[in-house]
Amino acid sequence: MNALNSAVDPVPPSAYPSLQSVTTPQPAMPAFWAATVLLHPFSPPLSTDPTPDNPFFQLCVADISYSQGEYFSAQVSGCSYGNWWYFITAIGTQLSTDGGNTWKFVDMGWTLPENWYGAQGPNAACAGASPLNWMDAQTVDWWKIPVPLKGSLSAATWMWFDSITAAPVRMMFGNGPPSPTMGDPTQLAFFQMCHSRISRTFNPTTLPARPPRSRRPSCLRRSPASRWGTRTAIRISSGIRTSA
Repeated sequence: MNALNSAVDPVPPSAYPSLQSVTTPQPAMPAFWAATVLLHPFSPPLSTDPTPDNPFFQLCVADISYSQGEYFSAQVSGCSYGNWWYFITAIGTQLSTDGGNTWKFVDMGWTLPENWYGAQGPNAACAGASPLNWMDAQTVDWWKIPVPLKGSLSAATWMWFDSITAAPVRMMFGNGPPSPTMGDPTQLAFFQMCHSRISRTFNPTTLPARPPRSRRPSCLRRSPASRWGTRTAIRISSGIRTSA
């Protein structure tokens, strides 16, 4: 018998989430926002290259800020090693590894985001609303975004948004980037490189023309309470479960 067919789901159907109908419009990306994000890699590094010169093979924390039409800034600290600062504008992506003292252009295949869903925004559909991972303290809207693949294969990216504030909570990408250093321009820049969990996020009214020097976020650093809605721990996660 095929192993896939004989596999037993450890979660009984009675424990599946009960999704409630959602009639609100597709959550929009705010014009200005900032977030602290936990990034979970798709895979560990290769044994032949245990410390690659990019953050996408280890658990990382990123301080992200966004100003619509101007920039997307991601200051990334690896929990094992390294610091990277990616700065995306309409003319391309720049990278600094010394806290913003020096910069170089890098081709990451990213484009300055305009929405959460990339090119598949028109095809995104909400499956419903329910608590996530049996955590009743927060109800989220479950949005499914198709990922076109060659041949007959199909995949989907899932994004969860707070039902009250429409803030993103978790993201689980259905297909990884073309390579660890080259993303897909039709998918959400930067986030697509890892599974992601937004641990704290807020929605300021203004942001500077360019972020300040790197704050070198720590994996253990505590951030102030969220100003995006009323919750103090808004999450985004990838396939791993997390607790409050």
